Amino acid sequence: MRGGRARAAVVIAALAVCASWAGCTWGSSKPDAGASDADGAIYEPPTHVGFDEMDEHGAVRVGYLADPNQGHDIAEGWIAYASRKGGLYLVDIESETETRVYPNEPVNEDAAHYPGFRAEPVINRGVIYTRGYNDSTTERPAVLAYDIRAGVWESIGTPPEANPRYLDADGRWLAWSDMRHWDEDGGSNDEVYLYDLDSRVEHRLTHQPVMQGDPCISGDHIVWDDYIKGNTIEEIVLYTISTGESIYLTDDLIPQFSPDIDGDNVVWTDLRNGEYFPGDGYVNTDVYLYRISTGEYVQITTDEHDQEFPRIKGKYIAWKDLRNGIRGPDGVPDTTNIFVYNLETSEEKQVTFGQGYMECCPRIYGDRLVYYSIRTGGWGSLWMVDLKRFWPD
Repeated sequence: MRGGRARAAVVIAALAVCASWAGCTWGSSKPDAGASDADGAIYEPPTHVGFDEMDEHGAVRVGYLADPNQGHDIAEGWIAYASRKGGLYLVDIESETETRVYPNEPVNEDAAHYPGFRAEPVINRGVIYTRGYNDSTTERPAVLAYDIRAGVWESIGTPPEANPRYLDADGRWLAWSDMRHWDEDGGSNDEVYLYDLDSRVEHRLTHQPVMQGDPCISGDHIVWDDYIKGNTIEEIVLYTISTGESIYLTDDLIPQFSPDIDGDNVVWTDLRNGEYFPGDGYVNTDVYLYRISTGEYVQITTDEHDQEFPRIKGKYIAWKDLRNGIRGPDGVPDTTNIFVYNLETSEEKQVTFGQGYMECCPRIYGDRLVYYSIRTGGWGSLWMVDLKRFWPD
């Protein structure tokens, strides 16, 4: 059973078209609202009200309007996601209301940089930050910001040569990997950038002729993947903003990738207990944790199958787990589920239970976990789990 690496670790699925779901309440009379009719009329963006589906384990569906396969986030009472066509959608958890906030016009699914394309949303201080295009003449994406309460878009002012991806934000700081240096020093050169949202000043953090990518930020620290030892032998780097100092948390010839950070804790996918097959994936990845204050390393998972792409928030670590499924000849598993480790109780529990589904890409805020659920070969949607069901107070 061999795995491959990708940041989202999902199969790109067909667009989910919400058409007359039982119990749905629409803000428009047409499920394709927002598109041009034959007479050229433009309808209002679609809205869905109500979390109308719940599975037998208590997970509720929170995304109905589109397939969220361009990324999602949860924070501060909202869920944001981007669809295959690059539309941006916002879910108000309290009112159970989902709305497409951009674009308000037809989208061109054959172009990757039409007006309105948005991807990889991150919620921070009431603002959604995304990678996107301002107009159809722009060759490279910019970092765009949507003020949720004001309903206003703006560009944060990245220069024309910028080419950002893999955004993350916390407080005054926004980080991303930037491909503007891709063709320098032989190609394949990503660099990590840090942007001060208060002073609106951009800082380049890395200067190496290889990829440094997938940054995640929390407080005074950023972590990222570093490819200094080879294209598939990533190391995990920890950078302190206030001092400008960086250290390698891993320093070997073993792939360690997809880091995340929250407060004092860093997690990542680690292959030290498994095996890597160059050009053909790997087996038995585990989740590892590093405590910044003590320098302690902790192995979080021990199952012989793949546990990968972890996310950490507060007392919870969540990841995609392959122990209940098998991979096909193409490397795509028939079943993946979400497992969670509680740092306070030192307990690991399975929290999603689909069979014949891929469940992946968890995001956590408080006791809520949002994940992407997709039928193998089909289309996906977002679901939410209340982790208090598994760890009651």
